[in-house]
Amino acid sequence: MQRIDLRQVDLNLLVALDRLLATGHVGAAAKELGLSQPAMSRTLGRLRDLLGDPLFVRVGRGVVPTDRARALVEPVSAALNAARDALASPAPFDPATASGTFTIALGDEAQAAFADVLLSTLWARAPGLDLRVRRLGPESVEEGRRGLFDLAVAPDLSGLPAIAGAVDLSDFVVKHVYDRRFVVASSAAHPRPRWTLDSWCAADHAIVSFEGGGRGFVDDILATMGKKRRVAASLTSFDAVARVVAATRLVAVLPEEVARVVGDALITTRPPITLPDLPMLLVWHPRHTSDPRHRFLREVVTKAVGRPGRRLSRRS
Repeated sequence: MQRIDLRQVDLNLLVALDRLLATGHVGAAAKELGLSQPAMSRTLGRLRDLLGDPLFVRVGRGVVPTDRARALVEPVSAALNAARDALASPAPFDPATASGTFTIALGDEAQAAFADVLLSTLWARAPGLDLRVRRLGPESVEEGRRGLFDLAVAPDLSGLPAIAGAVDLSDFVVKHVYDRRFVVASSAAHPRPRWTLDSWCAADHAIVSFEGGGRGFVDDILATMGKKRRVAASLTSFDAVARVVAATRLVAVLPEEVARVVGDALITTRPPITLPDLPMLLVWHPRHTSDPRHRFLREVVTKAVGRPGRRLSRRS
């Protein structure tokens, strides 16, 4: 069988051939397709050239299909149906009946603050969907490009000192969802007087450092003021820092939503220095933007991160 280069084929020729085979008449096929009879005759000529067969031959006052034309009836109809199916709009997304899995990249602090309400919000509308969480870290940019997660909730570090490690998100779509505010946290079991800058700097501090370092963006801000503090402990998660602070005399600068999760075990106050709010972003690859399932996920996450501290509802 000699194969035809599809780059040379106009799909409209198959549509015309399908109608010609169904009607067996140039005029009838032209009428169904809204073409003039001369235009349909030219189309038949192009089909004859393409297929190397007359397709229809005159017998008496009418025409009959050739053997090649008869053999083409079912394959042409199947090809057009396949094209229609391929180009058809996807079925509407119904959260109530949907199944499958979403994967979200979250930092430890976002997991502590939002995992319960995120699941409650998701399952209230889509009980058949499952959630998977990947750790948010420096590797997440490449993982997002590779499609290893659907959505991330990530801080915009561009406004912090360079030591904070801002990343390039130019390959992604970003949407601001809320501003993270920082508070000073100390143990409710060890009440402190109202902080002054000097008394706060004199306290023993705990910080988050993924690499085990003893310096953060707060230290950079203090340095511009000619001040410094003692970092007595560094841990790798905000949740761990919050719980250590609750059990010791250490103090820490924490995201407000993390401190809220620990609850009455902590006392929180405003920092004695000006700390910028940290914009928090939804981040996703552009290939997901128009997908109805992904649009639903973005709506759920946007709603959930604005309502921290809610109890987890039992999954139905």
